Amino acid sequence: MATNSSAFINTADPDDISIEDNSNYPSIIKEFFSYLKHNIEKNRWSSKCRFCPLIITDTYKTTSNFVKHVKNKHQSLYDEWKNKNAESSKDKNQPKINHVFSPDREKYSTNNIRQQQLTNSIIQNLIINMALPLSIVNHVSFNNFMKNVDPKYKPIHRRDLTRSHIPVLHKKCISKLQAICSRSNHVSLTLDVWSDRRMRSYFGITMHTIIEDKHQSFLLSFERLQGQHTTDKLSTEFDRVVQLYNLNNNIVRLITDNASNNLAAFDNIVLPGFDD
Repeated sequence: MATNSSAFINTADPDDISIEDNSNYPSIIKEFFSYLKHNIEKNRWSSKCRFCPLIITDTYKTTSNFVKHVKNKHQSLYDEWKNKNAESSKDKNQPKINHVFSPDREKYSTNNIRQQQLTNSIIQNLIINMALPLSIVNHVSFNNFMKNVDPKYKPIHRRDLTRSHIPVLHKKCISKLQAICSRSNHVSLTLDVWSDRRMRSYFGITMHTIIEDKHQSFLLSFERLQGQHTTDKLSTEFDRVVQLYNLNNNIVRLITDNASNNLAAFDNIVLPGFDD
């Protein structure tokens, strides 16, 4: 079998341009064809088969007609060539045409295990554990870093985090907390209103209980409070959390500071097993 590239010759057709260097083109053409010519006006290229008089034409940078010709007319040569490449390469899959002409590698699909592992790691380790902002996934430097980590990783957008990934994690977290609450016969709740540096207010509810002889605490709710911290707002959020985790008959202690709105909202609550 001929394995050396033949020199390409010029054509008399003024619309055709001979391609003198075939080193950057698919191996099927380098192995089985010669005299490669490109018709710019028609956006097609053609080449003469090395093993028969036929000239094969196809859309420029497309090789389907070339492959079909070799497989149909020179099957034994084609099989020999394929087997030789398979034995000499660690990856037995032939490179795709878009990998040859495109500098970007193929990206993982959304359902790819590696894609999901990296996305979950970004959410868990960077956004949750390190408290980095969601906008980090849109930063150019972060995406350049991820290209170095794995060029096939498909960058995730902040919109996907807020609309898909984080809501799913939130539902899983609530399910786990509900399972924990179902195993807790006696719980104590700590209620507190907290403001951040921008003076945005939040209402937090923390549960304290004993599970398998170990004291454990879990944050059940941390919700934004809009407007005034009225008694009705605090009572409504408290009732929502108690119903969500089915704690009506399990609360034995309710701890707040002595702010007037807390006293008005919770001072008259009667807890099971304790006097008013």
